[in-house]
Amino acid sequence: MKSNLKSMGEMQVKTNHQNRNPDGTYLDTTKIPAKQFGALWQPIIIGNKGGDIRSTNYFDNPLATAGLFFLSGNAGTARLLIPDNMIHTVAEMQTGEICVLTSGIYEGSPSIEIMFEDHASAPFTIFMSQQQSDFRVRNSQVPFKLTAWTRSGKVGEWEAYERIGRFLPCRLPWI
Repeated sequence: MKSNLKSMGEMQVKTNHQNRNPDGTYLDTTKIPAKQFGALWQPIIIGNKGGDIRSTNYFDNPLATAGLFFLSGNAGTARLLIPDNMIHTVAEMQTGEICVLTSGIYEGSPSIEIMFEDHASAPFTIFMSQQQSDFRVRNSQVPFKLTAWTRSGKVGEWEAYERIGRFLPCRLPWI
């Protein structure tokens, strides 16, 4: 089976849906060396109001223009920023009743799986390199909030759970 993986240095994201554009993510410019991203590397600035995003330059950043998601955490909330050219994924995300974030190894790299659990055989899932996130997945039974954002504002909110796995994909339902 041909992979729909997009790779940019250490940046990788994949969905398990067929006929989708390859996705990617980008996180925390302070933790990722600029040389990894070449001309795409520019600082991403987020103005926070608790767990909400008050302002950001992300949507005009070359990484967003390239179709790369951004995951950030603040005030106990994980926020997934969705680039303009990936807005079509919002409808699939919204089918999820909850989100499960799993940390593990994906294609040889420490990564995060974000699964929008809808009890289907293939729930919508995003895989991203751990280096692409300033949000660190822990092994915890305590729920938190995951929100999704487009240029227009917040487009989704889920109760989310986190766990540590060994290898990804995990795609196991939350128990």
